[in-house]
Amino acid sequence: MFFALILLQSLLAGGPPGSKLSAAGHDCVFYVGPKADIGYNHINVECHWPEVTVAQVDPILSKWGIHDQIFSAVKVSDVIGKEGEYDLVRQVHTAKGIKPREAILKYKRQIVNGGYKYAWFMHENQPPASPGKVVSSYDDGHFIVTHNPSGGVKVEYHLLYSPSGKIPKFVVNWFQTDGVMTVMKDLRTYLNR
Repeated sequence: MFFALILLQSLLAGGPPGSKLSAAGHDCVFYVGPKADIGYNHINVECHWPEVTVAQVDPILSKWGIHDQIFSAVKVSDVIGKEGEYDLVRQVHTAKGIKPREAILKYKRQIVNGGYKYAWFMHENQPPASPGKVVSSYDDGHFIVTHNPSGGVKVEYHLLYSPSGKIPKFVVNWFQTDGVMTVMKDLRTYLNR
């Protein structure tokens, strides 16, 4: 019942401008769009997880080096250094139907009202891909986790991602629905272990 109320509120809010509702599940509502200049859609997710606290999420999401233990699509997540206020993280992502994608990401944790934002974007100088991998052409996103006044946390997720190369449309469609749902399911499952 509670999730139905959140879903109704999200539907009435309409999601981000230019987006359309694509799915609901795991106490989350998923939106796709609008299409960005890079040719791929923005992905936005809004969740309410009543059993989780900000204090529980923060030490998990802010440890970039364990993301390969949390998210099934992340096969490698190694902190390789620091550049100013950013942590440098080498990640390798996998998706069915394509070669693994690799990137050096710049991560930063920020305080926001009621919680934290965990943001990343690709480093300006990407090294050549490791053997058998392809360098992603764009990877920019964030989680925002804040205390929900009715209990638990509100989780917002945003991603704009371009894997580079010729990607079959079914792979893109899978990632924008099932793949993103798996990201949220993986995080919630890890938090509730």
